[in-house]
Amino acid sequence: MRYMPKLKTTSLFKVLISLVIIWCLFNLFFIKHESILNGGETSLEGRVLDYEFNGDLLKLTIKAKEKVIVNYYLKTEEEKKELEKTLGFNDYLIFKGKLEVPLGNDIPNVFSYQKYLEHHHIYYLFKANNLKRYSNQNIFFKLKNWCYKRLNNINNNEYLKALLLGVKDDIDNELFRENGLSHLFAISGMHISLFILILSKSKYLKKSKITLLFLWFYTFLVGFTPSILRSVIFYTIKIFNNKLKINNIQILILVISLMLFINPFYLYDIGFIYSFVISFGLLTYHFDKENKIKDLLKTSTFIFFITLPITAINFYKVNFLTILFNLIAIPLVSTILYPLALLTFILPIFNIIFEGFTTLFIFLNKIAKNIKLGILILPKVNIILWIIYFYLFYKAFYYHNKNYFKILICFLFLIHFLPFITTKLNITYLSVGQGDSSLLVSNNLSNVTLIDTGGIYNYNSEEWAKKKNINYTINNIVSYLNSLGINKIDNLILTHGDYDHAGNVTDLLNKIKIKKVIFNNDDFNDLESNIIKELDKRKIKYERGIKNLKFDKGQLQFLNTKKYNNENDNSNVIYFSYLNYQFLFMGDAGIEKENDLLKKYNLKNITFLKVGHHGSDTSSSKYFIDKIKPKYSIISVGKNNRYGHPKDSVLKNLENSKIYRTDKDGSIIVKFNNDSYQIVTVN
Repeated sequence: MRYMPKLKTTSLFKVLISLVIIWCLFNLFFIKHESILNGGETSLEGRVLDYEFNGDLLKLTIKAKEKVIVNYYLKTEEEKKELEKTLGFNDYLIFKGKLEVPLGNDIPNVFSYQKYLEHHHIYYLFKANNLKRYSNQNIFFKLKNWCYKRLNNINNNEYLKALLLGVKDDIDNELFRENGLSHLFAISGMHISLFILILSKSKYLKKSKITLLFLWFYTFLVGFTPSILRSVIFYTIKIFNNKLKINNIQILILVISLMLFINPFYLYDIGFIYSFVISFGLLTYHFDKENKIKDLLKTSTFIFFITLPITAINFYKVNFLTILFNLIAIPLVSTILYPLALLTFILPIFNIIFEGFTTLFIFLNKIAKNIKLGILILPKVNIILWIIYFYLFYKAFYYHNKNYFKILICFLFLIHFLPFITTKLNITYLSVGQGDSSLLVSNNLSNVTLIDTGGIYNYNSEEWAKKKNINYTINNIVSYLNSLGINKIDNLILTHGDYDHAGNVTDLLNKIKIKKVIFNNDDFNDLESNIIKELDKRKIKYERGIKNLKFDKGQLQFLNTKKYNNENDNSNVIYFSYLNYQFLFMGDAGIEKENDLLKKYNLKNITFLKVGHHGSDTSSSKYFIDKIKPKYSIISVGKNNRYGHPKDSVLKNLENSKIYRTDKDGSIIVKFNNDSYQIVTVN
């Protein structure tokens, strides 16, 4: 019977582990980490830590008094060519412009760019309108700049930079993440092992200390990322271990302790966590060796299951076929693509061959992405369930117990189906910038309805996101849905065809299954016509101008009046009653339609009003508000929007209700529990 070997730790190691835990807790929860800048600076100067050209946008990470992200729009093509030729790491730059606070993520349970930057001790973005450059590079930075510029001069260099330098900005990260293969482009232990193997083939470089120099320079080259730093420190200690006399597990503990003493915020780095968990697992797990294919399958299975909670906690879904994908991907990358990338760096003529294999690799991944069979949604759950998971994992793998493995699989499906048992009706007014989107989830997930999708990229680096073809709003909405255990939308209701309400439909269709789309009763405009083409292509049902729609034990009622000569007044206005609570979603309906609604329908004592047209004074007249008497008024509005929404006159009209705003409160969630409710805001 196999099991995890007892970790032989001396008293010194026990003390070290205790000190590391205390140090991390103290730094992360008791020390206040904040910017030393006052926020009003109009000039900035410092050295270049990282930079990226994307169209006419130059995005840099600068070490000034502290690290700052700088966005600078290049003024001319000549300036762009000059900077592409001369700009390098460690250059000294002076900027004029203004500081901006990074936007937090106002949708629950998903990645926050603001938090991500804070964990890297970055508290401000700087919008620059002027730049001056002074070169100041020592021999190491000259070598680093030479390496990067050499790669930049090779055509179609995206995957070369990803494999050799870990620069993944220009590759399709989402494609590989869906297949569970994004780790292949994170410079880590696998790359270091391959690098050591290649160096060892040379009689001049195979000496360990010379190899070590190359490894540390390579670590400097890729920016001391946590996963490669762990690997290189581990290798360094191992070389000198004849004096220390400690085993590999103790070396790993020593490495982790050293890194966390230097920077406790590594605990928030997913690459660091993956690297540590995989390394610890492989050092403690032993299995009977058979042949290479079976060994690789066992290793791939073990790594998948030991890292599964990390993947689920961060992305809310796993792909069991990753186990099989790795059987093809790891050998292809390690034995062909990575060596070819190194060879292409030395002799660019080999780029044709490298591109051929890269195209094949991408093609195989696109095929794999279309196989949805192995994907399992794992919602956000109490951490205790993941502790139980690790106990079952330990029994299943370290004791090679098939019965526990079966229980482990059943336990995962229990987590998957948990929302279908425990979910109570809830309504989320999603923060999507200057747009609208509301999610209605019924009891036990029997029905999921989304009203509007928003249409603005809710991000500080909006132009950068657009150039990258990244829709952060939709990515976050889908991630939020997955965190609730949702993998499909039963009904997508579009109040009307304005971009800020329906502009994200196509991106949403690419991310999640939608069973039916409902339009308003107006003629289709260009945006709606394009949406219909996509729906026809995917054979998705759609309707228009309906009167009601089943939801939970009741109905969503569409309050139709007449046809108007403008898109806003033709908005679907939706009324929903649950127990003794009334919800009203106004879309962008204006004052004329409000008056018509009051004539046709008995609207009064509305509990939750979704305020019309983002708080514009073209809606929410005093007469209308006084008649419906909302208890809570929710305004979906972007921060610092150019329209000045919500208008002061509208806020005054709503003053007898409790006002929630997505620009200040983030997403607003109304959670029901039997006959009571709770209002939760993200901010």
